[in-house]
Amino acid sequence: MSDSEPYLLALIPLYLILWSLWLNGSWAYASRQGRSLIPQRFRNENVEVPRLALVLTLAYLLAPYLLQVFSNHKQVEVPEFDASAWIDGVKATLIVSMVILGGLLTVIMLSVRNDIELVKLGFRHDVIQKQIGYGAYGFLLAFAPVYLVMLAASPLQSEETLHPLLRLLQTMGFGKEMFWVIFLPVVMAPLVEELLYRVILQTWLIQHLGKVYGIALAAFFFASAHGFPDSMAIFPLGIFLGIVYQQRRSYIAAVSLHAIFNAYNVIIMYINVTHNIPAPV
Repeated sequence: MSDSEPYLLALIPLYLILWSLWLNGSWAYASRQGRSLIPQRFRNENVEVPRLALVLTLAYLLAPYLLQVFSNHKQVEVPEFDASAWIDGVKATLIVSMVILGGLLTVIMLSVRNDIELVKLGFRHDVIQKQIGYGAYGFLLAFAPVYLVMLAASPLQSEETLHPLLRLLQTMGFGKEMFWVIFLPVVMAPLVEELLYRVILQTWLIQHLGKVYGIALAAFFFASAHGFPDSMAIFPLGIFLGIVYQQRRSYIAAVSLHAIFNAYNVIIMYINVTHNIPAPV
């Protein structure tokens, strides 16, 4: 790589920010005209979340908070970062994620009364490319808000709060073990988290609280699961994920947006490590 190429790569976030700001401006203008750049898929949005799927989701999401409440509050010394142990943890998380994904999908498929209700929950197999396209569009809309909040929160970052993937890259580089480390955030996490937070939790919240509070609360829980200060930038991402899912009623669109965002982060982390380019997201 030539001396100028790292600086050209550093312009990518700036280009994406400008594109994102322009799209957000266009979206705001269209909204004032009574139009939406992300059209609503269904006029009647009423859909029932299977009760068992909701109970399992709430139990899984609330378990970490309950453990904190009922555990002793003694200060535990943070251990030094162990790359091998973290990779083993990633593999264990992948297994747990597969079980959760398979179990919840099975419960939903067996519980939903008809195909129309299933489609309203977002499980559509028509025009797959268009659904992915809305995910990519959502990524561009979300980019500027997420990036700018991350920049504002960057002074709060420390060695202890640094993302484990970045610390792993700094320690080991891109080796064969990195396949599993990348597979988790780029593929498995979007599949599981969009099922939990958007398809089940957000849909249930909207039925009881309305769109605004439902999307915001689902985004809040989604962000809080990622820890501080990352949660500050994850919250606006959750808002855009919620909007794209709710408007298009597409699990694939939400997963695509989430996957593109995480893949971008992995690429930026690689550039940051190999070429020492600042990368706040």
